[in-house]
Formats: sequence, C-alpha cells, structure tokens
Amino acid sequence: MKKLILSAAVLAAVSAFSVEYPYAYPGFGSAAIYTAAGKDGAPLEFRKAGDAEWIPAQRLVLSPDKKELRGSIFRLREGTKYEYRITRDGKMETGSFTTKSSDVPIAKTIVLTNENFQGYLKLAESGTEKGYIRYTAKPGTVLKADFKHQEAILANKIRYVILDGLTIRGGGHYVIHLKDCENFRIVNCDLGDYGTARVPFEFPPDKTDTEHAKGLLYVNGKYVENEGAITVRGGRDILIERNFVHDPRCHANSWFYHHPWGPSGINYRGARGLTIRWNNIIGSDHHRWNDVIQGNPNIDAEICGNYLAFCNDDTIELDGLQQNIRFSDNLMEGSFCGVSIAPCKEGPSYIINNLRINPGDEFDSAFAGIKNNSSAYYTGRIHIFGNTFTGSVSVSGYKAKITPEQAMELKSVVKNNLFINSRPFAGAFWAAGADVDHNIYSFCRKGMMANYPKGQGKHDKEGKFPLSGGWKLETPVKGEKLANLGDRIGASGNLPVRPLALETSALSVKLSSAVLTGKIQLKSTGYSGGFRIVRPEFSPFFSVIPAEGMIKPGETVELTVTALPERAPEARKNCGAFLIRTPDGLARPVSVYFDNRDDLKKVAAMRKNVVYGQVVKRGKTNYTLKFSGVPQGEYYLAVRMTRIPWKIFHARQSGKMIHSKLKPDGSAERKGWAVIPWTSHKFFNFPRRAAGDLTVDIQVEKAASQILGCALVKTPEELLCAPETVLPNEKAMKVISKE
Repeated sequence: MKKLILSAAVLAAVSAFSVEYPYAYPGFGSAAIYTAAGKDGAPLEFRKAGDAEWIPAQRLVLSPDKKELRGSIFRLREGTKYEYRITRDGKMETGSFTTKSSDVPIAKTIVLTNENFQGYLKLAESGTEKGYIRYTAKPGTVLKADFKHQEAILANKIRYVILDGLTIRGGGHYVIHLKDCENFRIVNCDLGDYGTARVPFEFPPDKTDTEHAKGLLYVNGKYVENEGAITVRGGRDILIERNFVHDPRCHANSWFYHHPWGPSGINYRGARGLTIRWNNIIGSDHHRWNDVIQGNPNIDAEICGNYLAFCNDDTIELDGLQQNIRFSDNLMEGSFCGVSIAPCKEGPSYIINNLRINPGDEFDSAFAGIKNNSSAYYTGRIHIFGNTFTGSVSVSGYKAKITPEQAMELKSVVKNNLFINSRPFAGAFWAAGADVDHNIYSFCRKGMMANYPKGQGKHDKEGKFPLSGGWKLETPVKGEKLANLGDRIGASGNLPVRPLALETSALSVKLSSAVLTGKIQLKSTGYSGGFRIVRPEFSPFFSVIPAEGMIKPGETVELTVTALPERAPEARKNCGAFLIRTPDGLARPVSVYFDNRDDLKKVAAMRKNVVYGQVVKRGKTNYTLKFSGVPQGEYYLAVRMTRIPWKIFHARQSGKMIHSKLKPDGSAERKGWAVIPWTSHKFFNFPRRAAGDLTVDIQVEKAASQILGCALVKTPEELLCAPETVLPNEKAMKVISKE
C-alpha cells in the first residue's frame, strides 16, 4: 500500500506523520476517510463491525492537487468499531476504525478554588492515555481571573487533561488558551466577563480610513480582535462540549463602521481532529460577537449541535483548508452572515442539517446564509445538504476571478435545502461548477429559477410552503436520497440536535409593547431530573418563571417569559436568549425578542440631540439637504426615505458626486431612516466635523426612493435602533419642492 506524506499546507498545520492508505481519522459521531488518488466519486461504504449489511456513504472526492481521495462518514455512534470499504479504480480497499468515546479513564482529580487558582493558572502536568488529569471545582464556585495575564488558564503542549465543570469570570484576552495541546477536553464550563473592555465607539473626525480602522482594532493600546473565550492554536484531538460562553467585556463593531472587529466565543486555528459540540455561545445587544466561532478548524473537525447566537459578522468561519470539515445539526441566530466558507482550499467540506433563523446584526442588517466571497478562489469542494436558511441571500457568489479551467471543476453540491424568504443564489455563484437540485424556495423572490444554467435545479420547487413552529415544512417533502443522510428537505430533528430528551414548543418568544408575556412548553421525552434557567448577564430585559424545577418523562412544564420594559431603556428590537440547562451542561436554548420600537417616549429620548435639516426637492431624483446653526461637533448624515436603496449619490459640498452604500446587497426592503456614509467605501462610516450652515446635494437612483427628511446625529443608534419609527415632529416636516 502507498504511504501518505502530508502536503506542505498540512505539515504547516499539524505534526508530521506517515500512514498507509487507506486510513480513517475518526471523530465522535463521524469519521474522515482517505486513500490514494483515483477517479473522482469513488464509492465508499461502511458498517458497524459484525453487521452484515454495508451502508453507502457519500462518495469520495478527488483533492484539488489530484493526489488523494477524501470523504466523510456521518451519523456514527461514539465508542464504536466500524469497517469501511472503498472501490477505487475497480479494486476493493478495506479498513476499520473506532470512534472516540466520551468515557475516558481519570488518573487524578484536582479541585480548583480561588485559593489555589489565585487569578491565573498555567497547567504544568500532562496525563496519559491510561489516565487523564481532571480539573474541576465545587458547585457554586466562581473562579475569578485577573486581567494581568493574557488568559485565565493556559495549557501549552499539555496532553490528556480535562477541564470539567468550571465557572470562570475574567481573563485579559481569553479565558482558556490551548497551544499545541493533544487529547484535551473542555466540558460543561461557564465562561464570561473576559477580554478588553471597549467604551462606546468614538472616532475623531477627518482622519484617514486606516486611522479609523486602528481605532476599532485597538482600545487604549490593547488589541481587541481574536479574543476567544476558548482559543485553540494548533494541536489535535481536542473536545469542546456542553459549555456556556457569554458576556465578553468587549463589543464588536458592526459593518456600519468597518469590517467587524472584537470578541468571539471560540477562536481556533491549525488544529486537527477538533470536536465542538453541544455548546451554547450567546451574545447580547451591547456585547455582540464579531464571529461567534472565528478562524478555521483546519482538518478533520466535527462541529455539531451548537447554539450560536447574536454576532455582527459570521456565525461561524470555516475558512481555510476545510479538509473533511463537518458542520451539522447546529442552530444559528441573530447574525449578519451564517456560515463563512471563504475560502475552501482543500475540501471536502460538509454543511448538513443546520438551521439559521432571525438573521440580523445589531442594526438588523443581514447577508448570506452561506458566504463564499473570498478574495482568492480555490476549488475545494463544498457540500450543502438538508439545511434551512431564512432571510437575505441564502448562498452568495464568488468574489474572486475564476479561470475557465477552474470553472470546469465541480465546486458546490447543493441539495435538499429549504430556502425561506430569500434570494437563493447570488448570480456570481453560477460562475463555478455546481450541482444544484431538490431544493425548495418558500416565499422567495419569484422567477429566480429562470436564471439557472441549463441542467440545474431540475427538481427544485418554488412557492408558498407552510411552516410549523420549528421552521420545518408543515408537510414534509422528500428530496434526493443522499447516501448516509436521507431524503428529507430542510433541517430536521430537535435543533440544535443533542442527546437531551427535552423539547420546547417553540424556538423563540417574541414580545412587544402590546404583548409583554409569552408562554413556552417544556416537555420531557425521556429526561428525568432537574433544570435551571441561565442566560447572559447583559440581557436583563426579560424574566423567566420558574427559574428552576424538576421534570419526569412525559411531563410538561410551562415557562412564562415576561418583558421588563424598565430594564430595556432603548427603543429597539431587544435580542436575547436563555437556556433550560441540566446539571451536565446539556441545554435547550430559547431566544427572546422584545420589540419596543414603537415606544415614542424612548425614541424621543434617544433622538433628543438630533439636528434636523430641511429637504429641498430639485427634480424627480435630486435633492438638497440644508442645515442651519449646527453646533460644532462630529456628525453622521441621515435621511428618511420611502424606500431604502442599496446606494445613494451625494456631495458633501458642491462638486463631484460620489456614491455610498446604504445597506448590504440582498438586505430586505424597508423604509425609514438610513445613515449615508461620507465616503464611497462599501463599509467605512465615520463622523465628519460640522458647524454652522451645511448643504449637501443628494441624488437617488429611482424616484420611488423619495427623501422625506434629513438629520445629523452624533451616534447611529439615535436613528438606526428604530429606523422605521417616525416621531410627530419628524412627520410634520415638509419637503420644499423646486422642480
């Protein structure tokens, strides 16, 4: 058999090793399979050791360098031996593997207290395969980390260690930092209040974009990017499961200002065999993540059953090699983008049975469910199977130039997905080779399929397909029978999928000024034991009763969720979530939205310092905005419109008109207030100095986008937290017509 020597890219990421083809790299519930090069699409089958029947798996994919066949097997049991066989170029190859197990031997347990922890801990001792070292703490103990060190716990080249059941607050940059660790586990921990504290965004006027960007990236000289509560650099066979990560001290900026920078829940790079499962990583309105999970998982990772919520950029970055990366069974919510796969250099990458709901950053802007637009193009293959995506563009196109040779390669396989209220594919998606079929487009823009290349989407359907409360098709629809994955269209199961026999009657509770109370039914389908309600500390605008309880199989407990208007001082769509958490860290998440944007008293309080101007209409699409007696200061320019277009043309003073983007491509249509960037950059928006009288010429693309009002504001929140709310004084303002 041919020996495997890893490529230079892989050698840079993991320790060098040599094995014989074929070989498997198992996870807990899936496994990566490798063999020598052969024809693309070589059949792969598997079975539990001792079973008679062979089960077809997804066919193997030829690597971009044409030197290796790769693929993955899904839906496996942990701690179980399996056999597999490959038909490569007419010959049969066989092998076996055993999936990883949650149960490992413990050689020693160390109980941490604030006496032996003392604000910082650098692990010095490794365990062995025959006995892990376990660090834990007594229930109720909160370990308080200092901010003198980069992290609360540092593990450098440590092996066979478990951090189990720790509650930690603090850490200068991270909470737990793993460097080149192996066989390391972080389970059932509660991590928060870490990283760099950021004051409200304040930018000096009339500086260069580079200087403004540095102002976002550094706070008081401290770097604020890549601040992951759990940060992994290198290493292999790391398990991160059942953790609750929340409340970073920092707040990521939104795309309104610049590319987001700020904290993440998990930050990873360069590991092999990484498993991230059953975690709850939850942001909040004033402590949003940059990306919930940031970086790249590299090779042979399984990321499954997580709840990932409330960020200003990507829910998760899979960017990079993406060699046998498996992202499945996750619930994503409240993000600008869903899954970033920009780029996929090696492949194959698998995005399976995920659900994205309620998309939107802190200003409710949203973009793609699957983001492809990296600056360079690679032919690593991506599989998008059985997901449900809501809002904006579901799958974006490719930003980079694609050569005719690259366009001949099959890049994306997109099947059995449910796209709701979105533009399913950006036009540039079709520039690369694709296999698209058996998808449903529900309440999407009509006629999109007419633009598909010949042969694509033969069995796709568009229309109005009723949904149940769990974002599933009311009447299940069968798609293509995908090997090892089934034929159901859209995400299925109790998402996020976890080994927890509890279910809720809905994934979200939506409250308003008129409806302050909602009910959720918690039902046990097999779980017996206690539960308690936990949530991020910076989501104080609601309460949940009961706060804890017991439940038995077959029983139902009613939870009452109540909005607390006095603890929601701003008029906005307040976003938050709580967990129904069991003692072992498994939980069911429920999001809570309290929309008080119609509270005119709070809106008026937020806009008390707004400087309003006069709108003069000079033609069907031309306007002049006039401001008089402006107090000296730094301001953003805003307009109120009947329809917000993607871009607008303006001149700060008389002269050449420049265009500025008002919202991301694909964002939903809306009316109301929008802030106009002073520059023509796509996402650079900083204040400019103004005083006395100011005149701005404006041109809109279409007459349907009429300007009804204008304003100067010190912070965008004054208008963008409730952009469609019009105060009486704003409604009374008249547009002067000089046509």
